[in-house]
Order: sequence, then C-alpha cells, then structure tokens
Amino acid sequence: MTIGECISLIEIANGMTDDGGGLTITGLSQTLNFPLSSTSRYTIKLAGKAKNGDPANALITNMRNPLNDVSKELRLTPRGQLVIDQIASLVE
Repeated sequence: MTIGECISLIEIANGMTDDGGGLTITGLSQTLNFPLSSTSRYTIKLAGKAKNGDPANALITNMRNPLNDVSKELRLTPRGQLVIDQIASLVE
C-alpha cells in the first residue's frame, strides 16, 4: 500500500458517520488536497477494482448514496476496518 492509499484509507475511516454515510471521492480529494485523478486511482485500488486486483481484498466500498443517486460514498469494508485497527495499534 502506498502512502497516498494509506492516508486515503485513514481519512475515509475518519469521514464515516454513525449512520453509515461516508465521504465522496471529491470530498476526499478536497480534504486531503490531492488531485482528483490521484484520489480516484487510490480509491479504485482500495476497492480492489484495479487491474489484477482482487475484490475479495477490498478495503473500501464505493456505494451510491441512497439520498442522492448521483453521489457515491466511500465506506470501509470489514477488512478495511481491520487494517485501520492495525494502523491504530502501531501508532499507540
């Protein structure tokens, strides 16, 4: 995992709300001040959709917002939460 992907994953975790909502790719890009093209690449890889990627290894999902059909929200998968927990244990 690259540092950009790691930072993106952490910010996606921080952006998740109690009701299950999450950041959009645009919101993540703006929050991190990363170019949208880079943010998009990071999320594709984290979602296991990159070339030669395995969806079973996905750390995030990119789901349509039920309240706004145009918008997609980024959320952690259970595997993504496990990685976040491991990162947190390293920082403690």
